[in-house]
Amino acid sequence: KQYAVRREGNMISIYGRGAGKGGLFTTMVLLVGVAGQYMGGHSSGRRRKTRLYLLFNAISLPFMVLIGLMSGMMAVVVAAAFYLFHLANQPVENNLIAHYTPSRLRSSSYGLKFLFTFGLGAFGASFAGYIFDHFGSGSVFFALSGVLALLLVVRAEEGPKPSLVVAPTSVVTVWRDEAARVTPERAVALWHGPPSQRHAIDPNRFDVVVTSYGVLRRDAERLSEYAFRYAILDEAQSA
Repeated sequence: KQYAVRREGNMISIYGRGAGKGGLFTTMVLLVGVAGQYMGGHSSGRRRKTRLYLLFNAISLPFMVLIGLMSGMMAVVVAAAFYLFHLANQPVENNLIAHYTPSRLRSSSYGLKFLFTFGLGAFGASFAGYIFDHFGSGSVFFALSGVLALLLVVRAEEGPKPSLVVAPTSVVTVWRDEAARVTPERAVALWHGPPSQRHAIDPNRFDVVVTSYGVLRRDAERLSEYAFRYAILDEAQSA
């Protein structure tokens, strides 16, 4: 008998040679993930980060499916390949936050990122446990890969959309200049000034559109004709 299962209060422990070997393989897989984190950090400084983020997710998806089909050492090898690209996304995520958030909101943005990561991660662990108990271990990876594939499809179907930044009039030019400085690969438009100047702008041709609260009130109907991916409200409590 390779395994011994013991109940200790509310905890269940598994003992045996197989369990120790499983822990060794898990360590090996996670070490490959560490190499992936270095790869992601190195690559994010040289390539367009949003595309790199989608690329790593797209590459890791087939490996997640294959884990459910493999067994033995092949499953370990495939899991290592999955973690190589999956954990490569962590430094890319951090780099995206550093580039797309103003310096005074950066710490809060990192906090929210980890809150959602571990909060949703706890839900994901419960979801995976339910699938494992009712459908078996292989089904866990099929279900998780299905969720990831759905998110990628939704992202692709939405296509490119601009994001809207609404700020007090005194800092709209600061937002425009900082956005252009921090993300020079993004096209930034300032929706401000005379109506003829504002209405000549096509937001769909830009990645970021910056406007003020006063202009937003006057042009709400016109701006509602466009679909924005995100809306960022600066100093919204005082507007």
